[in-house]
Amino acid sequence: MFWKDEMYTLLHKEHIEFRNFGLRDNVAQLCVLQINDHQSEKDTVKQVQGITASQSRRFVVGNIHVLFNPNRGDIKLGQVRLLLQKAHKLSQEWGSIPVIIGGDLNSIPESAMYQFLSSSELDILLHDRRKISGQLKRSAQQKHIRFPIEHSRLKTSENFFLFLLYGS
Repeated sequence: MFWKDEMYTLLHKEHIEFRNFGLRDNVAQLCVLQINDHQSEKDTVKQVQGITASQSRRFVVGNIHVLFNPNRGDIKLGQVRLLLQKAHKLSQEWGSIPVIIGGDLNSIPESAMYQFLSSSELDILLHDRRKISGQLKRSAQQKHIRFPIEHSRLKTSENFFLFLLYGS
């Protein structure tokens, strides 16, 4: 994960190696960053619902690379769920600060995986575990599957934001 030192200060970092949880060899990162003083207007920061000025300038940012396998949606779901649990825990430990998640999800927007990320809910009994993935299979003749690039900003709870970029 990269950021500009003049804009942000790293307060905490965590690396998640999913193989340590029996979830293959993919990875994720979580960081708590604080906006440097010169990047925020101190005079305009107000105390709202007990949030201090320093808390309002902090946030958790997470990045994930999810398993690439159209038949192992169960593993993908486990990886995403673990990242979200750890991000939520960090948010609470740092005073209920906002969370931003991004990454390569290897899923399309119409998938059960995307549904889970956008709503924080998924009834797994309604889905075949092999189809939760949201990853399209391609034939041997297909070299590329292309989607138009779209940006989505989904607010999944009061202070938990999900930014997704999907495309070719």
